[in-house]
Amino acid sequence: MEPDQVVARAVVIATGANEMVVPFPGWELPGVTTVGAAQALLKGQGVVAGRRVLVAGSGPLLLPAAAGLAEAGVRVVGVLEANPVTVGTLGRVARVAPFTKKAQEAAAYARILGRHRVPIKLGYAVTAAHGDERVTEATISRVDRDWRAIAGTERRVRVDAVHASFGFSPALELSRALGCADLPQPGRPTAAVWCDGDQATSVPGVFAAGETTGVAGADVAELEGYLAGAASARYVAKSRHAAFHKSDQTRAGSGELDLSRLRAALARARRFARGLDGLYPWRSGWLGWPEADTIACRCEEVPWAAIGEAVAAGARDVRAVKGATRCGMGYCQGRMCGPVVQQAVAAATGRGLAAVGDLSSRPVLTPVSLGQIAGSA
Repeated sequence: MEPDQVVARAVVIATGANEMVVPFPGWELPGVTTVGAAQALLKGQGVVAGRRVLVAGSGPLLLPAAAGLAEAGVRVVGVLEANPVTVGTLGRVARVAPFTKKAQEAAAYARILGRHRVPIKLGYAVTAAHGDERVTEATISRVDRDWRAIAGTERRVRVDAVHASFGFSPALELSRALGCADLPQPGRPTAAVWCDGDQATSVPGVFAAGETTGVAGADVAELEGYLAGAASARYVAKSRHAAFHKSDQTRAGSGELDLSRLRAALARARRFARGLDGLYPWRSGWLGWPEADTIACRCEEVPWAAIGEAVAAGARDVRAVKGATRCGMGYCQGRMCGPVVQQAVAAATGRGLAAVGDLSSRPVLTPVSLGQIAGSA
């Protein structure tokens, strides 16, 4: 079977993002999933993982996911947001409040949760899951502003599912394979594709849009897509020595795309995204949640203690830890454990996140059959 091949003078990368989770004892038990997985199962298949669930972690995904589950008849025993409310947080809320559509959406989710009597707790986290064949209980702990569990606040609740999420990490497999430069995201164990004001990456003819350039939500992704599409079309026209508009307008189908208005709308959407992101900072206190035998890399079943042992034996970066422990060598190729290992190694070595590197340097994009490889000859 011959593989399909497409020849293009320009490419727009829009590969999205991977959901981020952090390990805690019992997180590998059946019934413990990401929040995104629970939402996808409900929306796509009408399936729920349990009938008595906790939704926990940090980020704007928690509320809509919990509201959807509650409307589907699931008993949501709580929504736990790890970041506490502070004076600074309230100030950031005030700055994003003018985006009335988003404020109305958040209010609608809150009303749904209120109608179903779902408690929302700020400054709390699921720090352990318990059960034999599947999760049956979860430990809830109050956490400080760095996400360190506060001793003496732990309590167990009965559940049959736990959905946890701590934001998203841009998917960089394709951009890195093409040689595009990326930039670390300050304070987070993630990076994003670097691009200029026209969404052009460091590689000529390659443009990027959406979460791969930095997680900022659907509004920013859509606007960046328009901008990247227009810029790539101009690039192709220029490369073929065709006439094209040098003004800040370009035709799109039967109408016109006014790039000046597009850029203004994108700037507003990005301001909102930055304000929203400020509500959910990534903290390092979760590093105290795992126990020595807690699984860090689920694909290769690497225990948490192995990371510290590798650093103690001389490993100074993520690649060295990978070689010593097999973290990131499994099916997901570091998509799940990558940010976790990066932050753990940075903390253990006392080096910065960028200095220790990550697990996405040599990506595997997608399986290719032997028939396709043979046919390509």
